Amino acid sequence: MFLTYFLPIGSMTFTYARVGLELWGSQSIGECTQRQLENIKSKRRAVKMMMTVVLIFAVCWLPFQVYFIVTSYDPGITNLPYIQEVYLGIYWLAMSNSMYNPIIYCWMNSRFRRGFKQFFQWCPFVRLTPETLTRREVVTKYSCAGSPEHHRIVRN
Repeated sequence: MFLTYFLPIGSMTFTYARVGLELWGSQSIGECTQRQLENIKSKRRAVKMMMTVVLIFAVCWLPFQVYFIVTSYDPGITNLPYIQEVYLGIYWLAMSNSMYNPIIYCWMNSRFRRGFKQFFQWCPFVRLTPETLTRREVVTKYSCAGSPEHHRIVRN
């Protein structure tokens, strides 16, 4: 369990936390422009996306790990009726983790969504307009300092 669950979660949490702290705390230097505001919001969305990826990994793999711990302490559980179906459900959940990452990226990242649409533009149900390729999201909620009250960055 340490090698297949805690070590991956620990390494993902450690690396994503370092990246997240750097991205979340980064602020623009100088005058606050619309482009800088968009970059700050984009970085914060990336941090939330990384947290979601780690959380989904933990949720998908935990039942698989618990199943093997429980069966190692009580092997008689493997003789219960429907245990094979339970195991297959737990196994499916663990293996399905890899399919959730592209879904998370598509849901939480507009650039990934655009690239995904470009890749699948040959499909009849995918509509790709010129505005979709060049559109930038407008952000007015945040200032460069990260709160609505500030219009400029204050040096410490």
